Amino acid sequence: MSGIRRLIMNGIALALLYGNAMVALQPPELEPLGLYIPHPTFVQDAFELTSMFTSYSTMSEDYVLFGKRTQEGLAGDRGSWIRLPLTDHFPRRHGFTTMHLYVPFPARIDGDAGRNRAWSVLARKIRANHNRLHPDRPVELIRIDALQWPADPRGFRAGRAPGKMQERMWFSEEPE
Repeated sequence: MSGIRRLIMNGIALALLYGNAMVALQPPELEPLGLYIPHPTFVQDAFELTSMFTSYSTMSEDYVLFGKRTQEGLAGDRGSWIRLPLTDHFPRRHGFTTMHLYVPFPARIDGDAGRNRAWSVLARKIRANHNRLHPDRPVELIRIDALQWPADPRGFRAGRAPGKMQERMWFSEEPE
């Protein structure tokens, strides 16, 4: 390996180590204590794209999608809210689903207004996808909820038990 190539590879390795350290070791609670790592926004964005170090919570959560049925199609549940299969819309692993549903970049740019706009777009896509996949049970409105329970050191879903779970609505479309 030539000296220039080795220097470039070492530079890339150092940039990757710095980016990971900057995002992983940058909890806002440490800043008032004087523990601060400079973190340019473009570097932070690049390392948060995979959602690996974006947050820590003492709560675990799964996501639940609901759709309000139209007055068309099968008669049994017309006009009521039905649970939609999450994997129809988010077929990848839980971490990817989390990244899609938390919409961190619009939220960072415009706060709650940005997050609500992003959820609005996401709800339209979920509705269109559901109605394409299930033409016999079309929906007119979408709701996004999170089912939460205390984190457990034995594993992600180990603490999930009746009486410990709470459902929290994140977003619901309004009728037009």
